[in-house]
Amino acid sequence: MATEHYQRGCSLFVDEDYTGAHEAFTAALDADSTSANAHDYYVKRSTCAHKLGKFTEAVADANAAIGLNANHAKAYFRKGVACFSLEEYETAKAAFVKGKELDPQDNAFQLWIRKCDAELDDEEEQTGETVSTPTPTPASVTSEPTPAPTSTTPPTPTPEPAPQPVATPAPTTAATTEPKADAVRNSWYQNMTHVVVTFYARDRKPSDVHVNIRSQELEVSIKLDDGSTFVFERTLFGTVNPDECKTAIERPNIEIKLKKSSTLQWPSLEKKDHIPAAAPVQAPVAENAKRIYPSSSKSKKDWDKIGSTVEEDKLEGEQALNQVFQDIFSKGSEDQRRAMMKSFVESGGTVLSTNWQDVGKGEVKGSAPKGMEMKKWSDRSSS
Repeated sequence: MATEHYQRGCSLFVDEDYTGAHEAFTAALDADSTSANAHDYYVKRSTCAHKLGKFTEAVADANAAIGLNANHAKAYFRKGVACFSLEEYETAKAAFVKGKELDPQDNAFQLWIRKCDAELDDEEEQTGETVSTPTPTPASVTSEPTPAPTSTTPPTPTPEPAPQPVATPAPTTAATTEPKADAVRNSWYQNMTHVVVTFYARDRKPSDVHVNIRSQELEVSIKLDDGSTFVFERTLFGTVNPDECKTAIERPNIEIKLKKSSTLQWPSLEKKDHIPAAAPVQAPVAENAKRIYPSSSKSKKDWDKIGSTVEEDKLEGEQALNQVFQDIFSKGSEDQRRAMMKSFVESGGTVLSTNWQDVGKGEVKGSAPKGMEMKKWSDRSSS
């Protein structure tokens, strides 16, 4: 029973129905959470949770998988990716380092370690700048008490003009009334049909949140505990259908799901002058286009450049064959990738097809090698 739910979840995941896939993997765990394959169920559900923007839940499922199988490299990878999305870069790096120890052949771990190092370096630079900036303001304030000793000395008129023109209280009152632009951390991700923007503001009431969505504009205002208001206003990179957009106010965050007008991939959330308009070609994007990882960090990293520095070992035998399949999958069309995933999952790993017209018609039957017999996992567990 658990295996059937698992296979259904894999098929829904291929169709990008992440909500349905998440429910299917949950059903598989409800049916059997202690079997030898349970850690795979948790890993798959962690992936779905991350796709849905539920990063904390994704971390919890990855930890559950690690608890069942501490040598499962994929579980550490999912934990690292989820922690990275939560901007917990040190925890994410530790997970990637552990995963690399378990699977040194997977170069993805090294790439993500470099991403974590880059973000940690940015945090150090930002903290260094904030320490040095407040020093000029106290200097102007401490000059005011100087009139006391001037009562015994004649040249009293000279120090008086200096403190009077410096109106220090003015900026402080203005700062408390202006909306806060960067007080709430946010992130975004996309799939073929939607763009999801998440604001990490805890325990907000519906009356604290105001969302205004137009065809290419997003306006969000969030009332904070200190009485100030966080304002987020962006001209979106692409157009959306406002009537089909949804806002979910949950305890840990606020999630806004924008329905794309087309399936074009957005290179950024905000439309900027230096970013060219999306080409009128259906997704996936061109082979040589950069895939930009969504982040709320102000600094931008060229991850393609960082990834190119990761040394790749020369592959042979089965690894070389797997690399060929990976190249076909990464460079193929959306229908070709769906066909490969569906045929591989439904056939038990015995069929790999790129023809979606044939694969999409129904279930793909497995074909065992000559001299062997096909059996389902459920048959194996009952025997």
